Amino acid sequence: EEVRAKFANSTGITADVAARTTVGIILEKTKVSFVVPGSPAFKPIEGNAILKGDEVLAIDGEAVEQNEDVVRKLRGPDQVGTFVTLLLRRTGTEEENSVKLVRESLVKVTASKD
Repeated sequence: EEVRAKFANSTGITADVAARTTVGIILEKTKVSFVVPGSPAFKPIEGNAILKGDEVLAIDGEAVEQNEDVVRKLRGPDQVGTFVTLLLRRTGTEEENSVKLVRESLVKVTASKD
């Protein structure tokens, strides 16, 4: 909390916005429609980078079915630096790919794409 507040005060961003986390993907249902350059999805800790068209099958071992479910699970506890593991299916294949990401501040990821 203290780190979030300091970040918010130094950037002029509210603590609520600074507290939000992301892995840097935009979804249509459970399919990836955009990967933010420089985001955790672009450079995972383990596994291959997430690509447009990948389908999210599971998050931290739990199957997902709806976009809201995926977004909620991706954001997790809104703690920067926490890990999340995704099971993905590549477009046009049956190949499944496990990817480990670290959650970053929504503000940081948004700023990095500019």
